[in-house]
Amino acid sequence: MQVDPRSGRKVIRGTRGAADPVVDKDRATLLDQAFQTFYASKKAEGMRERTLEEYISNWRYFREWLAHEVTGVRYIQQISADTIRSYVNKKSVYNAPKPCVIADTCDF
Repeated sequence: MQVDPRSGRKVIRGTRGAADPVVDKDRATLLDQAFQTFYASKKAEGMRERTLEEYISNWRYFREWLAHEVTGVRYIQQISADTIRSYVNKKSVYNAPKPCVIADTCDF
C-alpha cells in the first residue's frame, strides 16, 4: 500500500464492499419485511403515533426513490452504505430551504 506524501497516511484505492452483493435468498430479508420488523419494534417501544406516521412516510419516500434510482433491489442485504448516502444527499438537497424563504424570514 502506498503512503500519501502530504499526510503520511496510507492511500486506499478501490471501493469498500461489493457494488452488487450476491444475496443468499434463503437467508435474505425482503425490504418490506425488514421495515415491518423495525416498525413493530418501535411501536413496542412506545413511540408516539406521529413518529410512527413519519416512519411510514419516510419509508414510502425511500421506496419510491429506490425504485427510481436503484433497480432490482428486493432484499435489505442489497442496500449498501453508498445507497443510503445517496438517498440522504438527495433528501438534504430536496429539503433545503430556498434562498427566498430565508430572506423573507430574516431581518436584514
